[in-house]
Amino acid sequence: MATETTNLHTENNYIRKFTGVDRFHNAGYFGERVTAATGENWSIKNYDPDDLVLIPFGDGYGWGNFSGGHGSKTAATFFQAAPKARLVQLSKISRARTGKDCYCGLEDDCLPYIEEYGITSVFCSFDMICDKYLAQKYQTVIDGLGTFNMFVAAGNDSSTDYVELARCDAVTTVGAYYIQNNKAIPEDFSSTTEYLDFVAPDRQVVKFAKETGVTTYGKQTGTSFAAPWLCGMACLVNDFFIDKTGKPLTHEAMMRFFRDHCVDIGAEGFDSKTGHGMVILPEPSEINVWKYQTKEGGETMYKDENQISEWAKENVRYCNEYGIMEGDADGKFRPRDFPTREELACSQARLHKSILNIIREMMK
Repeated sequence: MATETTNLHTENNYIRKFTGVDRFHNAGYFGERVTAATGENWSIKNYDPDDLVLIPFGDGYGWGNFSGGHGSKTAATFFQAAPKARLVQLSKISRARTGKDCYCGLEDDCLPYIEEYGITSVFCSFDMICDKYLAQKYQTVIDGLGTFNMFVAAGNDSSTDYVELARCDAVTTVGAYYIQNNKAIPEDFSSTTEYLDFVAPDRQVVKFAKETGVTTYGKQTGTSFAAPWLCGMACLVNDFFIDKTGKPLTHEAMMRFFRDHCVDIGAEGFDSKTGHGMVILPEPSEINVWKYQTKEGGETMYKDENQISEWAKENVRYCNEYGIMEGDADGKFRPRDFPTREELACSQARLHKSILNIIREMMK
């Protein structure tokens, strides 16, 4: 039986609003169609909100219990973003040995459960020695899974002493920022590395139910809490895409989606303190669904692209890329059909919004 429910604490409302998480919640996406994982464990007798936690390796030994263990706190942070996603304890993911004959917990212990449960994302906060051989193992597994994302906390050393697993290109490394007066400020303790991909918020409030009441732990700092938040955002995005297309995004498409919706908070473009920037989720109704159904630079815009005349393809692609015109629910453009008044209104509204965005950028 669940010990409590995944209540969305009002103390975190400002974080959900700032990161766009509330936009997905308001549209009905809470991660319900998605299964994620954590690299830590704890006793589910102490924490199992809404019976959403799965324990393939058996019940944890209680490190993340009501006294404020790291595993349950990071899990509680995740549920503040994706409160209806299932969460699997994959504690053996960090078991590894470097060298040519390296042992990889992700491959040897966790892969069967990732496939069985259909896990699309995992968040981890651990340090391990990761040479080129182990990095290649992780790379091979993640590439083979296709729709799997691994979010790893960058570290809290205020220097270039980052978590070495960041060396793996397929791993998404997460730094931290906090929100003050509706402005994102990079945490000064985040590790600085050329391998950093994105930053996400920390300082979330987490709570645990007890027979004597509710124990509150306020403002959890560290990249350990930024990683589960970004993982939760990925679950919301996949929840949306499963609803619209029947399948989650590929790892490549998820990273492209994140980069497309990134906002700089450090130096312009990529930098070693904040990576590509912070991800801000858009309004789900404004997402160009089919843009993320092919590989980056792919030729296919719509399922019936071969029916579009060559002289029109360049302009059709332009309208597609800028969200002015989109395909139907089946991913078709229907180039010979007449537009309805509803479709024309939607297209004109998108064009108007695009123009307004350009004007706003010019006035900054």
